[in-house]
Amino acid sequence: FSAGRLPEIYQNSAGTREIEWAALYGNVMKIPGPLGLDRFLIADPKALQYILHGAGYRFNKDPERRATGHLLTGPGLLWVRGDDHKRQRKVMLPGFGAPEARSYIPIFSSNANKMLGKWRDLLNDSNSSEIVVDAPAWLSRATLDALGHAAFDYNFGALDNDDNELARAYRHVLPQLLGAPSKNVVLFVALWRYIPEFIIKYIVEDIPSVRTTPAKYTGQVANRVSEQLLREKMSAVALGQENKDVLSLVVKANLAEDPAAKLSHEELLAQLRTLILAGHETTANSLSWAFLELAQQPHIQDNLRAEIRVAEKACRSPEWTWKGLEAMPYLNAVVKETLRFHNVVPLPQDRLPINDEVVPLSKPVTLTDGRVVHELFIPKGTHILPASYVYNMDPDIWGADAHKFNPDRWINNHKGGNIDYSLGMYANLMSFSAGIRGCIGWRFAVLEMQAFLVEAVNAFEFIPHPDASKIVRQFCGVMAPTVEGRKERGSQMPLVIKYAPQASDDEV
Repeated sequence: FSAGRLPEIYQNSAGTREIEWAALYGNVMKIPGPLGLDRFLIADPKALQYILHGAGYRFNKDPERRATGHLLTGPGLLWVRGDDHKRQRKVMLPGFGAPEARSYIPIFSSNANKMLGKWRDLLNDSNSSEIVVDAPAWLSRATLDALGHAAFDYNFGALDNDDNELARAYRHVLPQLLGAPSKNVVLFVALWRYIPEFIIKYIVEDIPSVRTTPAKYTGQVANRVSEQLLREKMSAVALGQENKDVLSLVVKANLAEDPAAKLSHEELLAQLRTLILAGHETTANSLSWAFLELAQQPHIQDNLRAEIRVAEKACRSPEWTWKGLEAMPYLNAVVKETLRFHNVVPLPQDRLPINDEVVPLSKPVTLTDGRVVHELFIPKGTHILPASYVYNMDPDIWGADAHKFNPDRWINNHKGGNIDYSLGMYANLMSFSAGIRGCIGWRFAVLEMQAFLVEAVNAFEFIPHPDASKIVRQFCGVMAPTVEGRKERGSQMPLVIKYAPQASDDEV
């Protein structure tokens, strides 16, 4: 048996192998998979739109990855399929509308400033004008606290406690569970397609292993915290003590649903666990990559800081608003370019058509037998890898310099990319996936990134650490920053910080 080419994707820096293949063969490829079963690697925008959006629920997530997803979140939005997904999404959406997300901006700014206050204390206590911080470690705790306040009206206290149990449980769980699987692991997981799902669930959740045991612990901690949050919130809503946090809105929406459409207690718990998993670590990683780019390209950092200070002067308000953040074109360009260039979900879960499908293509493809086709026949049950990282780096869409971090590409192209139709949840990017299974919290994430960047860049200057050249993109379901030679330590990105230069007369 062979593991095919999948280990090359998983064991190399995230996106590296797919980009190399796309340069050779185009953005639709058939690659050898485990057990001799070919898989399609697809980055064609029209095909992605069809698979993720146009076809509805006719493409399922693969059962192998669903098993590990269930371990971390339970039967929540990331796990369920078809009508159950539609039902859950309907109940969850009221917590993630545009007005709701915008109301959380003061919470994001407050938690950003709390983190920066800790940095000031460290800097003031040092005997130097600069110190080293581990960006993802700090940002993970800060975004977890921000999530707690905005989503649950609850203080997790991660920034106040270096050894916070919940923060510690999630800190390295994805690299431990999904990072750089060996050929044997890839083969073993591929065999699951021939095993009933209840047996797979038993293998993952009840048989100890170096990969699944930490994830099981994380799930148990998250379940205990979620149980407490849900119990308190349901009591508060029953007494009319409602708030505008996500959980209050979801509980209220669930109470208003027809009994047949309501979420069960287990499903509500799963939504909380899903929010905790997806609602802080991905944003923390995105911000870490943004800080690294600002450190490595000082002119971008200087331009952004100048814009922030001019906007701050014009704002004349102690708190940033949505209009204030949206009025900064360079800030939004940096956010979009970070999400494009450092797509933290470079390869979303495989999709499998439940029936034979004919998928449309934006450009013709030449098959190995020489035939040129404008649509692709995909047999039932074939694994499809939506190559979102390749799409986000496609020169035909993003320009000849697509492999360069360049926020200026967004200044005169607010729509995003050179395509004739809309794809993705935000700015035609695949960073939040697309369609009915796209990330419902994308507004939450974008506004949080804006708020954190404004506060951090205004206060501090970011400088590359000597280990900056050793930072690699580890694929572990998400794209986590790790240091070459120290991957066993999980997510890491050392950065040097010092106080930002004082504002000039033009900025004051």
